[in-house]
Amino acid sequence: MVRIVPQRKRMSRHRTVVRMSPLLAVLVLAKGCGGGESPAAPPTPEPDRPAAVTVRPTTHALTALGETVQLTAVVLDQDGDVMAGATVAWTTSDGSVATVDATGVVTATGNGTALIVAEAGVARGHGEVWVQQVAASLEKTQGDGQHHLEGAVLPVRPTVRVLDANGHLVHDATVSFQVTEGGGGAEPADVVAESGRASTEWTLGTAGHQALVAEAGDASAEFTATAFVVGDPEFLVVATTHLSPAYQSFAHAATLEAVGGRPPYTWRLAAGELPAGLTLSTDGVIRGRVQSEEGSSFTVHVVDAAGLEAARALDLQVCGSPLELDVGEVHVAAPVAPGECGFSVRAPSAGSYYRVTLVGTSAGFELVQPVHFRVRAEVPENAATSGARVVDPAAGLDLPLRRPSAAGTPREDPHLRLRREEARLLARLAREGRLGALPDLHAASASAPADPPPETWEFRLGSPGSVTDNCTVATRTTTVLQGYNDRLAIYAEPIPDAALDAANIDILLRHYELYGAEVIDSWGGVADIDGNGRIIVYLDAHMPEHISGLVWVGDMLPRSVCAASNEAELMRLDRSWVEHFARVLASTLVHEAQHVSSVYKRLLNTLDDPFADRAQHPPWIEEGRAVMAGEVASRLAWADLGGPASHEQVTAERLGRLSTDQVGVHGIFDALSRVKYVLREDTNSLTYFPDPYGSGWHFHRFLGDWYGGAGRERLGDAGLMRRLVATATPPGVAGIEQVTDRSFAELMLEYAKAISLAGTGAPRLPGVAQFATYDFTGLEGARQGVCCWDEPGRYPWPVTTSGEGPDATLWIPLGASRMMEGEVTANGVQVYDLRASARGEGGIVEIGAPDHVGIVVARIPDLSRPSR
Repeated sequence: MVRIVPQRKRMSRHRTVVRMSPLLAVLVLAKGCGGGESPAAPPTPEPDRPAAVTVRPTTHALTALGETVQLTAVVLDQDGDVMAGATVAWTTSDGSVATVDATGVVTATGNGTALIVAEAGVARGHGEVWVQQVAASLEKTQGDGQHHLEGAVLPVRPTVRVLDANGHLVHDATVSFQVTEGGGGAEPADVVAESGRASTEWTLGTAGHQALVAEAGDASAEFTATAFVVGDPEFLVVATTHLSPAYQSFAHAATLEAVGGRPPYTWRLAAGELPAGLTLSTDGVIRGRVQSEEGSSFTVHVVDAAGLEAARALDLQVCGSPLELDVGEVHVAAPVAPGECGFSVRAPSAGSYYRVTLVGTSAGFELVQPVHFRVRAEVPENAATSGARVVDPAAGLDLPLRRPSAAGTPREDPHLRLRREEARLLARLAREGRLGALPDLHAASASAPADPPPETWEFRLGSPGSVTDNCTVATRTTTVLQGYNDRLAIYAEPIPDAALDAANIDILLRHYELYGAEVIDSWGGVADIDGNGRIIVYLDAHMPEHISGLVWVGDMLPRSVCAASNEAELMRLDRSWVEHFARVLASTLVHEAQHVSSVYKRLLNTLDDPFADRAQHPPWIEEGRAVMAGEVASRLAWADLGGPASHEQVTAERLGRLSTDQVGVHGIFDALSRVKYVLREDTNSLTYFPDPYGSGWHFHRFLGDWYGGAGRERLGDAGLMRRLVATATPPGVAGIEQVTDRSFAELMLEYAKAISLAGTGAPRLPGVAQFATYDFTGLEGARQGVCCWDEPGRYPWPVTTSGEGPDATLWIPLGASRMMEGEVTANGVQVYDLRASARGEGGIVEIGAPDHVGIVVARIPDLSRPSR
């Protein structure tokens, strides 16, 4: 039932209840009966109990992994006396930084900061341990003892391993390289040892002895080399130090190089064997088509015209045969370092189409990292012969591929600032020992129908506003009931000559009653801390800029803790939006209702976590799930308007029939436009850039489709979402990993598979992750959403795209060798499309990227046609 309240005063009845404590009642009865007073019995001594714990030392720094420190805990009782022999339990806030045993011995396990907590009964204290490895030694791994022409760059880069006092690699230490003899140079001079290793390019000076010193802190290592001049009869060097891998079924050619002595040079194999199918010519070329499955080690020998000789041991790795993928099949590869195997494909037919998706598999916030995408192509001479020509990659060298950024400048969303400020507020209250939450009265309030809400309601606002952690009351506003049902009570400040349209209030009430409540309830429901069974909706005429709705955790705290608390399930909606965009705001209302549910659950989680700032969801999870709640409610509304059932797949054709003028469906457009904005941006991230709302929804839509069964029945993924948002589920990525029983890296690889196949028409193969409720085609024609600029392009926006709109070419030829450069974030997505124009075209793909980048190779239907 929906009730719109007219703008008039109502009489209300009030009753006063005086409550007497049981103890006071007993005393009153006793005195009323005239009984005499008995002498008080001597008090029973209170047993000692732990009241406070102090950890010593309070802070300690460790400089090597495996280094230890003994912490001790001093337990005080309620009188402040030391309790000897009290039982203490030790825990760590982050086992990846430091562990602690039952006796308080802390061992460093990784760089960072960890709180070591000591608990005795209900009392607890903590010490802080900082782990920051310090370089104790530098170990030379390659590049020492070389000789080459004066002024030449040495072929092997001087490289060191940075070690701490216990012999563990030190990550992120800065190593400085300086030439101390010979007059050459090192570039770069300062290198961050990101993986515990650092190297530089050494350019020799004038002929003679050369020296290069590497330093990190107090640790150092010296490299030496010899420079000589051309024609010096004393020097001849095999300059080739490593060979590119040979790929099975591909033609291979590699030219050996020598410097010094007197050309011409004559080459031969001095020891070992080449892989079967390859030969070494006297002019120093290794060529052929490898027939072996194993690489080999061998020694090459060179002699110059004067009889001067040199030799070098080399390794040649053999890489596997081309991937044989049917349409719809996927393969997971890994980034490669120079000399390692990438992967290869050979087209079984013209139009064979391969999508290569790079995805960051780390949940962290690493900065963008460079990606090198190299294709070495092999093109048939003609379709009737088996001959082939290998195209030199340098011939197809491209400029770095960059897509134009979205129009406008990305800005920080005020909601994200709100979430940060909430975490700070809770952390501060926890440190002060004042954190508490109002109890959930839902069970009691649900036992009887909700009474009509009061006609007026006082809204409290902190200063300078509820988007900060300031709990001081700045303003009190008396608001008037605009309408209600059994789920919501909507209030607004009376403004002369600006009464709200009852029809717009009805849109909000009905959409939530018919669709929103079903979604929120199926995900675990909303608590009831004020006992009225409703969410209070305040239509605020003074909302912060760029915010259409918000929920603040302070409203769920007792006023004894936060004076500005409204002690209610409360959301604020922008009043002007209600007046002009009620159809749009209906989805926002469901979005904010999910925040009402989630924020309270996270507050309860915080009460059980001594590290309150870690008990909250990161914004991409909190906001992504809220966008999903609005989208799911919109799907239910669309189904009632004649659209596809909520569990059926949305295609471009179906999306084209949907209008933003229809009530309650805007959540679909908002989610899709955000996804369009995220994936179109170069670079992008799941967790923080450019729009965690869109990336968070896209990822949770994948979870709901693949792990929740959203495509099987109405609200099919509700069970999964209920587990994800439950109070007992750990916050953040840990909760997703627990519910899905998958690591974040595994989830991101599955996510990349679904992105690669979405909307391609590829068959759905068992065990291959795919989206179920959207195929994501047609987004380039979707209406502009509330959040983002309208960007052209084709999902998932390959970086290989040229042109704009539906006629854009997404792919580059498989038969054209090239080197491309780009960037990828810790959890971003980057897509490359390759297409063969003839049967038999082949390509060797070698992708250099950080270790946290996964690579998904999918064969999909030919997308070369302008439209699908």
